Amino acid sequence: MRLRDLLEAVGYTCLQGDIDTEIHGISQDNRKVEPGNLFICIAGSRFDTHELTMEIAARGAAAFVAERPVEAPSGTAVVLVESCRAAMARIYAAFYGYPARGMKLVGITGTKGKTTTAQMIVSVLKAGGLKVGSIGTNGTDYDGKHIENGNTTPDSYEIQRHLRGMADAGCQAVVLEVSSQAEKMHRVDGLEFDYSIFTNISPGDHVSPTEHKDFAEYMECKSMLFDHSKVAFVNRDDENWEKIVEGRSCRAFTYGCSPEADYRAEILEKAQVHGLPGLRLVTSGQDSGEYLVNMPGLFNGYNALAAVCIGRAFGISQEKMQEALCRLYIPARLEMVYVSDKLSVCVDSAHSGYSMQHLIEALREYHPKRVIVIFGCGGNRSRDRRFDMGEVCGNLADFSIVTTEHNRFETFESIVRDIREGLGRTKGSYMVIEDRAAAIRYAIERAQDGDMIAVTGLGHDKHQAISGKNVPFDDVAFARATLKEFGYLQ
Repeated sequence: MRLRDLLEAVGYTCLQGDIDTEIHGISQDNRKVEPGNLFICIAGSRFDTHELTMEIAARGAAAFVAERPVEAPSGTAVVLVESCRAAMARIYAAFYGYPARGMKLVGITGTKGKTTTAQMIVSVLKAGGLKVGSIGTNGTDYDGKHIENGNTTPDSYEIQRHLRGMADAGCQAVVLEVSSQAEKMHRVDGLEFDYSIFTNISPGDHVSPTEHKDFAEYMECKSMLFDHSKVAFVNRDDENWEKIVEGRSCRAFTYGCSPEADYRAEILEKAQVHGLPGLRLVTSGQDSGEYLVNMPGLFNGYNALAAVCIGRAFGISQEKMQEALCRLYIPARLEMVYVSDKLSVCVDSAHSGYSMQHLIEALREYHPKRVIVIFGCGGNRSRDRRFDMGEVCGNLADFSIVTTEHNRFETFESIVRDIREGLGRTKGSYMVIEDRAAAIRYAIERAQDGDMIAVTGLGHDKHQAISGKNVPFDDVAFARATLKEFGYLQ
């Protein structure tokens, strides 16, 4: 493939060499360069490959894309762009033959609810007979394949590779969780979304030295999705909904409990679904129907209503949507690992005060004697989350066990110190058990009749990020093994 063809959707200046150079692959990792590659220079927080171009050329790189002039052998093409990350997204789209163009794209953004909403939409579209792919927190799924993702929204080269696989497998629609970091880092540049969802936004989340400098930047990055979406559905009950779509290029519809919402929840109430806590949702406005949702928590009513919006946009029948929403299974989202009158165990990804509050309130609908929460907080992330998590658990849980989560490059002691400060604002009882396996075992071994144990934080992840290493750990698998050990499961 010619360099010229890869750059057809990119604004650039050729500093040297031949723009018709034949390219036999693309790399942005200096450790993985192969002869004939186009190399895309990336200036990262710790490493800048603009400084290594002569070394990379010696390994066979045929051309470079860079944000500033770089050294390269005479005759080697060097192309200057404004942003290498933005260019990379479009270059890989060209390399894979623009796979998104033959499928309908649905994007979902928001502080909370992205994964649950995405999986609800996937279920609704599949119930309507569509072949669907999905990319998000729980991984990439299509055509019976499952691939783990390192981020909620993977890097652009991974997204385009997955989209190529989905297109080749005959997928008609793709549901993609779009994080604020994805927009900031240009991972979804060049993708045109047919429909997009805004779930909500929380001021205390994702503001830290490694994420967003302030709430204004965070909200701006959330809003960027709606500049490359045709139609948006936004949660009108969120106080920032107007700012999210103001001045954006999409056509916007609203959903929520507000009487002014285009898709209205006339009734959103607790209900028994298949003998367990769930929801009853009655809609009016652009949709008029009744839905049972087999997940507790009124916040899941909003997620279901967003899924109804997308279902309507795709022309899915109400009957099919009803069928999908009452038989949901979403890993690590209020996932009931074990339910009995004696003991129940739930695994959930809650990792902020906001999500923890909603989780505990939802678990109360099972009428447990006590709610025991096992939680930690991520290292190298906003400290405010730790204070909030401690305070929420101290106020709402009957007992808390503080343990490790993804400590990353912070010490457990520094994370716990902040959590203790939040817990100290309450009268809640708690203990600290650093080893996550020991914390889960302790809770199950000493459970009282009627207890509900919530294991939170890791969610679907099968590892803990500790000191630069991914240490294998699976909350669901370990909880099941421990329940079996103590005679709860056969």
